[in-house]
Amino acid sequence: MTTPVWIAAVLVLVVAVAALAAVAVGRVILAPGDPAGQAPAHPVLLPPRPRAADVDRVQLATSVPGYQRDQVDAVLARLREALAEDEERIAELEAELACRPGAERAGGTPAADPG
Repeated sequence: MTTPVWIAAVLVLVVAVAALAAVAVGRVILAPGDPAGQAPAHPVLLPPRPRAADVDRVQLATSVPGYQRDQVDAVLARLREALAEDEERIAELEAELACRPGAERAGGTPAADPG
């Protein structure tokens, strides 16, 4: 084998190995239907004061390699649970406060205990 042919063969081999490594890592070929690198038509982010129901409407853009979807889903599920728990507790406390004597005062705030 002559030197130029040998060099060309080594270069082809290096390119082939690099291409296979890129495919194995998933950086070249995307899975069919994978929206990686595409922003949603209408991204939906959390409002300044999110509620549990807002978490279900979140749509984020993805990219390669991006975040692991199962981890993002787990974090969003926990956030939704925490917000729902907080909302439920706030509703309970507001109901309890409304049942106290003097809750009907101006502004909906109970008056300070005069005693």
